[in-house]
Amino acid sequence: MIKLSIYGFWPNFNYEDNFFKSLFQDIYGDDFEYTLNPHESNICLIGENLIPPGLDRSKTKLISHIAEPKDPFYGTAEYHFTFDPTDLSKGNIRIPLWMIYINKYNLTSKQCPIIPVDMKTLEDNEWYNTPKTKFCVTPFSAIHQNRIEFWQTFNRYKPTDGFGLPFGNGDDGRNQLKKYFVLAPYKFCMAYENTNKLGYVTEKMLQAKTAGCIPIYWGSNLALQDFNPECFIYANGFDNVNDLLEYVKTVDQNEDLYNKIYSAKTFNYDLNEKYEQIKKQIKEMISI
Repeated sequence: MIKLSIYGFWPNFNYEDNFFKSLFQDIYGDDFEYTLNPHESNICLIGENLIPPGLDRSKTKLISHIAEPKDPFYGTAEYHFTFDPTDLSKGNIRIPLWMIYINKYNLTSKQCPIIPVDMKTLEDNEWYNTPKTKFCVTPFSAIHQNRIEFWQTFNRYKPTDGFGLPFGNGDDGRNQLKKYFVLAPYKFCMAYENTNKLGYVTEKMLQAKTAGCIPIYWGSNLALQDFNPECFIYANGFDNVNDLLEYVKTVDQNEDLYNKIYSAKTFNYDLNEKYEQIKKQIKEMISI
């Protein structure tokens, strides 16, 4: 019997209705229970290696969920859910952050994370189908030089609107639904990760694409495996931001090319098969 608890995730995380609870229920069925009390569990999924105080480690094993670009194997957890694709010997399964931003389990949560799109609406929803009357949006909260350079350079070509805390219009409550309404009118969306680290692919690409923008992505080249390379522009493939802008201009001014990228499917593979693969890995790795 798997008795799961979750502890130490991001602010406003919905502990009662979330992807991981549903995933384990899907895997273990009648051999699964869920508790909000880590001290009653035999498996505790922890965020950022935040171990519940006083937890009896002889009774409860830990899964460390690492969503940030840091060493995913520090700490004392027995198992790991990370962005890292390389080290399977450490009880690791790669679950990139974008996967939990698809509503696979028909969650109705109005608490973080709010998940607007499901498996059937990735390329057919109200945001994707919104007329694209604006040029480009740059959503970010953490300030990095390449993000600022992108915004300044693109803004000299056409109005490029910022969204996020640096622009005074961000959302401290992590309301993903609000973000979709912001992105929807734009042809292009900057989707730059905080850092280029192997396997670190967050929700930025997914949200831009499913909101109907053409993502302009910078980050791990594993994004080229996670997502269909024909549905986005990979900024890492250009020598500098000026060369990147010249290509975006070409797409912006060529309706056929724009529509080809806009309408390209999001993934190269069957997404259900990917989830099934992860479920199989978890069941093989974790048994009580």
